[in-house]
Amino acid sequence: MSDCRTTYRKVREFVQCLYPCKLSGNLHRNMNTLAAMITGIIIGKQTQLPQIAANVPEFIKLPSTEKRFKRLIINENVTEQTYFLPFVQSVLINLGLEEMVLAIDGSLVGRGCICLMISLIYKRRALPLAFSVVKGKKGHLPEDTHVELVNKLHPLIPESTKQAVFLGDGEFDGTSLQQTLADFGRHQKRVNIILCALRLKLFSAIKKAEGSTSTKVTCLLRSG
Repeated sequence: MSDCRTTYRKVREFVQCLYPCKLSGNLHRNMNTLAAMITGIIIGKQTQLPQIAANVPEFIKLPSTEKRFKRLIINENVTEQTYFLPFVQSVLINLGLEEMVLAIDGSLVGRGCICLMISLIYKRRALPLAFSVVKGKKGHLPEDTHVELVNKLHPLIPESTKQAVFLGDGEFDGTSLQQTLADFGRHQKRVNIILCALRLKLFSAIKKAEGSTSTKVTCLLRSG
């Protein structure tokens, strides 16, 4: 329990530093709940609410902790723009990467939903940067959904980044997506964008991309 408390205290101090003002009332309570959720994920290495609640250093019943987490998630004021993207920007700025290796992929989540996500490949881990959840079954999503997600990611790319490598399988070789990335390269000349459509398992592509940016893959677009 002492380790959990230490982790929780450090997480809370870090999260609180990211807020632009002194917290009070509901905002302060929400910050504590968010810090507790992060702590539970770090300690338990699970993302289901019951498992998160079981690894939080609080002397209250687990169902109560789980309900508190759920209330935060369904809160209309808790949005991606206020509780996710600012933290992503802070992480990317502090990493200061000159080259970003990004991977896009879709996965089934929940009941009858698909999560399309763009992740940063960093030290053999995929760090989620931008995501979109839509109703649907296993299969390819419309290209407009791909473009919308890339548009959401683009403002997050920090000034330190000079090149972005965009990895995806055959689903993500549409012309509209290619054109969107090409426009980014022209309008933001400091970033050189490489779009790679990989005809192999994404894990293998990521493993190769981590070792060298000169990996022999099918490069469909290069602009800068």
